[in-house]
Amino acid sequence: MHPRQIIRNAFAAQLAAPIPESDPVAYRTACLGRIYPSRTKPLFPKDLPAALVYTRQEKIDRTSGDADGYGPLIRHLDLAIEIISAGDDEGLNADLDDIAIQIEQALDGYEVPPQALTGWDWMVSDIRLAEVETDFSPEGEKVVGAVRLTYAITYETAPKLDEGGEPPSRVFVGQAPEIGAAHEDDYEELT
Repeated sequence: MHPRQIIRNAFAAQLAAPIPESDPVAYRTACLGRIYPSRTKPLFPKDLPAALVYTRQEKIDRTSGDADGYGPLIRHLDLAIEIISAGDDEGLNADLDDIAIQIEQALDGYEVPPQALTGWDWMVSDIRLAEVETDFSPEGEKVVGAVRLTYAITYETAPKLDEGGEPPSRVFVGQAPEIGAAHEDDYEELT
């Protein structure tokens, strides 16, 4: 599993879970438990309001000292939470804005729980609301509207290093293009 999937699932779970120890059961948003970690979930009028949690893009910065391609990567992920609802013209705007603030409040100070990944070390360093977009479709019996909250998430990944491993006993260097197994005799040992 990639850290993107872990982050996406964690946000959806945080928003869909009932408030702990609430009696009767209460949810953080008017979407109740209808929060899905996918942009492809089919939604029908009876399922609204609902929210879809998905990733839009990820930009990657390499950190210094990674010339061998194995260094840590700093990743900037855009995670979208798209609220979808239907209603009349006046009430729909207010409903969407109410759910948007409920989501913002539910994620205020939120930290993605750590989860071990085979072969990876990773950690989220920053989560912030970066953008809000709205869209409406007046077709049909009711107006369908959406508000997309985009969170900018910064996290770092690195391949796991063998713990307790020993350093190589000998190191060799070659010059391109004469490198690889066919040119082993051209390599020089570094001491």
